[in-house]
Amino acid sequence: GIGAFVAGISLDIINFPKQAELGAVPVEAITKLAILAGPVCMLLFMATVIISRNYPLTQKRHQEIIASLSKQN
Repeated sequence: GIGAFVAGISLDIINFPKQAELGAVPVEAITKLAILAGPVCMLLFMATVIISRNYPLTQKRHQEIIASLSKQN
């Protein structure tokens, strides 16, 4: 839901045309969309890396979890 909200706001910010015909979108709008999409994707990727690096799951702990789950079945 948040992604759709942010995407909608982003399209409004760059004045992307609504209900545009295929091939009728101005080059400037496509360029602005590309410029916006690049940094946004990079920021989301960086956030994922940072969050994942701080997740305290080691290979040993993973094996313990698997062993515990296999005992439950």
